[in-house]
Amino acid sequence: MKRKFKEVEKEFPGDTALQQIHIARKILQEEAKKKKMELWEYIKFALKEKENYLKSNSFEKNR
Repeated sequence: MKRKFKEVEKEFPGDTALQQIHIARKILQEEAKKKKMELWEYIKFALKEKENYLKSNSFEKNR
């Protein structure tokens, strides 16, 4: 992971925000690959999972 940070720092020197966005995308891309999904499919899947969790959580029930 440290190697990725170094690579991104070289690609986007002096732009911390862009570095963070690029690293986040790379992490999501790896997670999608593990599940044999495209990036957009994985994001949709993760959002649906989060939505289902919030619906089943007592926080949502107390609203």
